Amino acid sequence: MSRQSRAEKNKLPDYEKIFDLRDGKINVLLLGTSGAGKSTLINAVLCDEYAQTGEWRAVTDRIRVYQKDDIPIRMIDTVGFEFAKRQQRRIRKDLKSFIKASVKERSAEELMHMIWLCVDGTVRRLDPEVLDYVRDVCGMWKGIPVIVVITKSYSAPETEENVAVIKEALRRYKHAKDLNIKDVIPVVARAYPVSEDSIVQPVGLDLLVESTLKHGPEGLASARAGARQLDAKIKRGMAYSLIAASSAAAGIVGMVPVPVPDAAILVPLQSRMIKKISAIFGLKGGAVADEIARNLLRAGAVTLVAKNALNYLKAIPALAAAGVLLNGAVAAIITLIMGAVCEEITEGVFLGKIDPEKTDWLVETEKLYGKYSPKLLESFGQSLSKVSEDLSADQVFDIVKKLLFRSPDKSEKEQ
Repeated sequence: MSRQSRAEKNKLPDYEKIFDLRDGKINVLLLGTSGAGKSTLINAVLCDEYAQTGEWRAVTDRIRVYQKDDIPIRMIDTVGFEFAKRQQRRIRKDLKSFIKASVKERSAEELMHMIWLCVDGTVRRLDPEVLDYVRDVCGMWKGIPVIVVITKSYSAPETEENVAVIKEALRRYKHAKDLNIKDVIPVVARAYPVSEDSIVQPVGLDLLVESTLKHGPEGLASARAGARQLDAKIKRGMAYSLIAASSAAAGIVGMVPVPVPDAAILVPLQSRMIKKISAIFGLKGGAVADEIARNLLRAGAVTLVAKNALNYLKAIPALAAAGVLLNGAVAAIITLIMGAVCEEITEGVFLGKIDPEKTDWLVETEKLYGKYSPKLLESFGQSLSKVSEDLSADQVFDIVKKLLFRSPDKSEKEQ
């Protein structure tokens, strides 16, 4: 076997492979404007020319991961922030895809523990647009520690002034409470000649690494909590799609004249929906899943919802005039409400907000039926009332599908 080359030995992992790395390193996401010195900082911390560097231009063209065996920090470099709106949207999209992919790979706690916000010390300002960008990232990973790194801090007097300017910008930022700022650290990442006889030596790197290691445990805890929340959000989207499809199917069943009661067909359909939602949130089978399904399908709760739905929807002229369409709308909205209640319960169990051992499932189910029935019925009725009298089944089911995705409860969950 040929001797492994230095390049092969220190080969950088593709960022998709970062999810499999569980080696105790602190994973730092570097953010900053183009030309802020992120690449130079990476090379300085790793004591090697890993990242391509350039003067006054962006050199990182995608998300990349840099590491070294004997360095306890792994750095995730990003494209430099641009003030053009189109560029901003692209950068945000890339980062969100990166973070969501980590959750789907089930190793998000190993992805992002901390942010280094790199600010060019020669520019001597921190724009609100940059802070908005950082806040957007922090919103995906709530509570993540942030260290502001003032790069190119060549002059001691100017460095003190820069620190004051940055702290004032953070103080004046209207969303400052959303940023978990831990430190503001000025650094010189590599020797910089200011004249033939004077060279500014690297400074501040030891303080940066020390602060990173100090706040690493908090970052790890934040990452685990953030991963759980983001995982729940992804699962919620899957559940909502399932609920919308099941509701439309229930509506079709309600409209088809058959020689057996609708309930004989609807209940199995709703039961399958409940089991699939439970499985999405990791409650496939078992006593908890069975208890949730049993109470959701209990005749008393379902009958109450059905009665309310029928009375409410009868008042809409376009539905009242078409008995078959009314039956379909009632079946669809009943299934939708049942699905919404099931999603909230199973998500609550997944996030630890609901303790199965201490929960009276009948009380919890009735409480949530009471929460969702009025809201969804009202939204459904308002949407139907805006449609012309020539109401079609497709229009009814299209409205049903959209209800959950625009409901107030969805945005409340994501706060």
